Amino acid sequence: MVTKYDVFEIVYQNRIPTKPKEVVALLGKDQPEYNNIRMLLVLLVQEGLLVKTKFGFQAKPHSKADLLFRLIRYSVRNNINYNQLLNSNLASFLAKALYQGEITIQNSKINPKTFQQYMEILSPYGLLLIRSKKPWSVKLFYNSLVKNLLLYYDLKPRFRLEQIDYLSEIERELNLFKI
Repeated sequence: MVTKYDVFEIVYQNRIPTKPKEVVALLGKDQPEYNNIRMLLVLLVQEGLLVKTKFGFQAKPHSKADLLFRLIRYSVRNNINYNQLLNSNLASFLAKALYQGEITIQNSKINPKTFQQYMEILSPYGLLLIRSKKPWSVKLFYNSLVKNLLLYYDLKPRFRLEQIDYLSEIERELNLFKI
């Protein structure tokens, strides 16, 4: 099924006004998909990412549309499913996780199934370190993808400034493996 992000990517890449019929053809879809794609184009206009002219739909030149396209292109180049990643609830979870440092189901205050789903979305791409699965304990990594995702949803990343002594933890782990 075609999503609004798929449609946005096609129209943004085209750089010229694109009619819904052309979007259907560029996506390799059949005529029955036309109404869905047209509704997605109208939705993108309402969100302010596209503009409609008498020649068709085209990308609105501003930073939010550019940022969305960069997120999509980065995701495509790195085999990341942008349809899962571009989620406002996931972005707010990431913002909270960055501030808390290490996050668990208890301190995230979200449904355990939702927490599990977020872990399945983020872990294959190296965006977090799973310290424990039972009970869940993860550490989120801050990188350009996370930064741009937070910026797209107008969330400011906040960090807790704390000194963490990893040396003693590493020594303890090494002592476990000494003979």
